[in-house]
Amino acid sequence: MRLFVFAPSAYECARNCACVCVRNPARPRALILALLSVVLAQVSLANELTLTPTLCITDSPDKTCELPLEFAWHADNLGNYCLVQKAQQTPLQCWQQDDQGQWQSTLTVNDQELFWLTEDGQARPLAEAAVEVLSTYTEDRRRNRRRKHVWSLM
Repeated sequence: MRLFVFAPSAYECARNCACVCVRNPARPRALILALLSVVLAQVSLANELTLTPTLCITDSPDKTCELPLEFAWHADNLGNYCLVQKAQQTPLQCWQQDDQGQWQSTLTVNDQELFWLTEDGQARPLAEAAVEVLSTYTEDRRRNRRRKHVWSLM
């Protein structure tokens, strides 16, 4: 949508029906503020769960990684919320009558591990975050062989 700060001609307004015509150029600030307040009133904070780090690289063949994780979350309403690791289905931490929180712990994760923010007693996730584990391990014998240099005679 185009917003004209100065009064456009009637032809320009008719040609572009998505515009807002300001007939009184002395009040463009009032119109802009009114439109901004309507837009901002419709925007609400979404439930969010952030996790750091999101990637672990290991040389272990079983793609298991033990690392310190930091969780931070916020919700749009006060309530009872729990942080759940999908593999365990039991809460790692719960908060009572809160709309934000942080938690740190050293956890063991496998392959790709999902974490959810849920309302206490509910199974439906409100927000989720994941940690991915990558392994550099390979069974390719060519990679494990000692490298020979061109200038090596033996």
